[in-house]
Amino acid sequence: MPVSLETAATMGLLRNPLRRAVKLLRLLRHPAFRRGLRFGVAASLENFVAMRDLTLGSVIDAGANVGQFSLLMRGLHPTIEIHAFEPFPEAVAVFKRLFAADPAVKLYPVALGAAEGRASLHISRRSDNSSLLPISDNQAAFAPGTEEIGTVAVTVQRLDALLADAALQRPCLLKIDTQGGELEVLKGT
Repeated sequence: MPVSLETAATMGLLRNPLRRAVKLLRLLRHPAFRRGLRFGVAASLENFVAMRDLTLGSVIDAGANVGQFSLLMRGLHPTIEIHAFEPFPEAVAVFKRLFAADPAVKLYPVALGAAEGRASLHISRRSDNSSLLPISDNQAAFAPGTEEIGTVAVTVQRLDALLADAALQRPCLLKIDTQGGELEVLKGT
């Protein structure tokens, strides 16, 4: 299935052309990963080797963004249940479209933290770098293109409260990628 230049640019495939071309070829070989490309979502193949041989019953994806990690896990482990957490409304919309037909994937459109409440999500030019922590000039200098472009108020909830009634299948993998908020997520378990 061909990928348009616009989709390739959105997915960042043009930044390092050779590396991106290799990743695109790998994505195209797997039906679940090809499906993700139709939504502009590239599975996080960077985690492929570490995740492929695991025996899992469920995955908790904290900081799911548009579903890159959830897509990888769905492709590698088609029978697991996935509980994904993402507060950024634009990312939530993409994630919902990507997994609309998959009843084993549940999305919670909230941020995770140590206490329930409201917080400002600092939006990065690259949405996968957005954080409850302010985006500093140092970060933008270290990773050009990640500067803050705005904020949005989001709901923060504790992971243990959200999953209190969930019958998580064991073994369960917890992936946390919350741009500096990982300890706060763990305090909420």
